[in-house]
Amino acid sequence: MAEAGWQRSLYDETYEGGWLEEIRTEVFKAAKGRCVLCSVFQPRTLDHFLPKESWPSLSVLTLNLVAACADCNRIKGTLANASPGQQFVHPYFDAVPMNEVFLHCSPVKDGVMSPGFSIEPCAGMDNDLLARLRWQFDTLELDEMYRDEAMLFFGERKDDWRESAEIDWVTLARQIERECSSAAKATGRNMWKPAFLQGLLDCPSFGASPLTFLGQ
Repeated sequence: MAEAGWQRSLYDETYEGGWLEEIRTEVFKAAKGRCVLCSVFQPRTLDHFLPKESWPSLSVLTLNLVAACADCNRIKGTLANASPGQQFVHPYFDAVPMNEVFLHCSPVKDGVMSPGFSIEPCAGMDNDLLARLRWQFDTLELDEMYRDEAMLFFGERKDDWRESAEIDWVTLARQIERECSSAAKATGRNMWKPAFLQGLLDCPSFGASPLTFLGQ
C-alpha cells in the first residue's frame, strides 16, 4: 500500500515546476490543442486512461496519460469497466479506421434544424470496436456536445449561406462542400463539423428548401 501511494504521488511531479514536468508537456503536445476524448474543447487536464487509483504503477506512464478537457475528464472519472463493450477507446493503441466515415449527422428533426449525431459501422470496423465507440459516445454525452457546437456554427454561417441559397441550391451546395472538405482536412472526417456539413448536403428537406431553415 505504501508503495502504491508513492507511485501515485509521482503524478504530482508532472505539474509545472516538478521534475517530471516534461511528461505533461509531451502529452499536451501530442493532443495538438484538442481534447482527445471529444475533439471539441482545449485540453487543460491530464486523464489517466487506466485510473491511477487502481493502477498506481502507471501514474506517470506517458502512454497512460491523455490530454482531456475538464468535462470529459470529469465524466470519464475512474471508469474502467471489465465488460468488453464498455471500455474507452485508447487514443494511441486502438486501430480506429480514420480514413472511413463512422460519425454521421442527421441535421433536421421534425422539420426544424436539430442536429443528431451517431456512430455507424464502416469498413474496417469490427463489432467490438463499434460497441466501444458507441458506449464512449453515449458515456461522454457527445451527441449533446456536438449538437450545441453545430447549432452555434449554423447560426454563424446562416447569413452567408442565405446569400448563396438565394441564387440556387447548387451554389449553396458547392459552398458547403468546400467548407466540408476544408474542415475534414483540418480535423479529420469523423469530427462534428464535417459530419454536420455532410449531413446538410445529404438531407433532402434542407436541399429542397434551404431558405426555410436559413430564414428569408
